Amino acid sequence: MKQTVSLLFLLILLTLLVSCVQGPGPVTPADSGNMSFNNLTGDPNRQGEWIFGDAKIVDLMAGQYTKIGTVTVTNDFDYIYFTFETLSQYPMTETKVHVAETIEEFPMTKRGNPKVGHFDYKTDHDPGVYSYQYAVPLGNFEIGGTILFMAHAVIGTETAWAGCLETEGSSWATYCDYTLQWCEIELTNDSNDDPLTGSAYYSYPAVNGLPSYWDVKFQNLYDDEIESTVWYDAWCYQENVTVQQNQWYNVTLSPSTGQVPSPWASADWCRINWILNNKGAVQGITMMELQDAIWSFIPGNSDADGDGLTMRNLAIQNGGGFIPVEGQVVAVILYVANSVQGLFMEVKVDCVEDES
Repeated sequence: MKQTVSLLFLLILLTLLVSCVQGPGPVTPADSGNMSFNNLTGDPNRQGEWIFGDAKIVDLMAGQYTKIGTVTVTNDFDYIYFTFETLSQYPMTETKVHVAETIEEFPMTKRGNPKVGHFDYKTDHDPGVYSYQYAVPLGNFEIGGTILFMAHAVIGTETAWAGCLETEGSSWATYCDYTLQWCEIELTNDSNDDPLTGSAYYSYPAVNGLPSYWDVKFQNLYDDEIESTVWYDAWCYQENVTVQQNQWYNVTLSPSTGQVPSPWASADWCRINWILNNKGAVQGITMMELQDAIWSFIPGNSDADGDGLTMRNLAIQNGGGFIPVEGQVVAVILYVANSVQGLFMEVKVDCVEDES
């Protein structure tokens, strides 16, 4: 604030209000604005390394009755992963996978037996292997949909199949189904599916968890995603709007990857979420520099400089279209009416199977 004010008024203002502005603010015991993220690591390319939901593990059966290992199926937004693993006495000399939407799409003989030589993905192994993975592009398969797959291996003179459902042919070949999973954070009242509302306590300075501008905790929430006994790291949305510190507020929660309330819709949430998940990408960046980088993707706030500008540039390069996935965090908006300073907090993403 650049206006001239009386010392008394300034002291009262600093006591009652916290304005999300750059520059000096109330002195915090931990000097959290200068705490750095040197102990964290950031990898701009790690998005595709996260697996969604629960793996499907199918027994790999040789000679129809002998379990020799497993085939594990998982997916992310880009690939479906098929991982063959066998016991130490069963090296695989061949592995094959074929994926389809219907049983009719598998290459079959007139008698209804699979033509394994026509499978889309196949590898000979010499010497034999005990673990092998195929990454099948998601292509036209839709997240939330169900695929069918055949997984075949050769061990010595024996044929092995991932055993789920029998085909209609004369052989004992089998196929399986798998539902393509995804990550979401769905914040609704567990009793009636209304938007999630409750009471949030805005704590300043933030001394819990990692360095952040605010700490937030809740009461009177009815959703399993948000815990009432933990503190959440939170950040400012508007640089020059004030809010009372250490107060309870009635809030409506909205994930930034969903239907964002109109006052918040103009922010670049993909790049903000990228920053939240890559805080260590700029070694030594401070809490305030991180906040500056976040502000730079929200219209009406100042541009970043220093390490904040470096973080902004990395987010521009790597954060376009970024969607947090399992193990990462997503920005969840805390909407308060009556022109009160907006905050958003970090919530860990859980993965679910789409039941639509």
